[in-house]
Amino acid sequence: MTHSYYLEYGKDWLERISNADQRAAWGDRRDAEMVSAGRRGVAPAAVSTALLDYSNFYELRNIAKEHWAPLAAALGKARETMPLLNRFDQVRNTVAHSRDLLPHEIDLLSGIAGELRNKVTIYMSSQDAGGNYFPRVERVSDQFGHTIDNTQTENFMAACTTGEVLRVGQRVQYTCVGIDPQGRELEWELMHSDVSPTSGDVELAHGTNVTLTWDIRPEHVRHHAATVIQMKALGTPYHRHSRFDEQVEFHYRVLPPLQQ
Repeated sequence: MTHSYYLEYGKDWLERISNADQRAAWGDRRDAEMVSAGRRGVAPAAVSTALLDYSNFYELRNIAKEHWAPLAAALGKARETMPLLNRFDQVRNTVAHSRDLLPHEIDLLSGIAGELRNKVTIYMSSQDAGGNYFPRVERVSDQFGHTIDNTQTENFMAACTTGEVLRVGQRVQYTCVGIDPQGRELEWELMHSDVSPTSGDVELAHGTNVTLTWDIRPEHVRHHAATVIQMKALGTPYHRHSRFDEQVEFHYRVLPPLQQ
């Protein structure tokens, strides 16, 4: 929505698709989330400031119904997709009221979400000349909530300066999501910038949804420390950047361990 409506309506796209009361309510939820995030130990910078992120699903569905034309390139015809969104909302309402789903309802939600996700991925890939062949990093987050989201961009070498100060002995985990238009297995590799690689410096994982872990050791101490996560499709000699397809970096400051 953000991508398509910006292309169609320009920088004031949010005002075109919503009213003042909605934006005020979304702003209140955003402010409450920022307060809650601080209490949970999540970095304030990691909390999304985009108002649309705080809308209800039924609001998104209604916006889509009223402003379908800009979405059609990604989601197809309204008469085919809107019934899926309506059914999704009905089943999702069961979850929202803490009622268990039946097995076929779980499959239904998964199927609808999967179809929409694939449509959006194919569309976003079409915005990139190589997107029909090379895989994409959709999202990578560290455990502090700092997130690199590539679903709305074509940034294949994204970086995030977190501002976090870490110490030797800490462990940092990253959740990674990617997708390949050719259906190939994805390989993820975590390494460290400006640190001579050893067997303990590189971690591998395989799949579209993976978790990578950084155990901070003395050789990682530096004022500007960066973890580098590279992703590539297996089973092909061709990659967007020679040996890998996409890369993200997270920057920190790493200090020695506290004196006991």
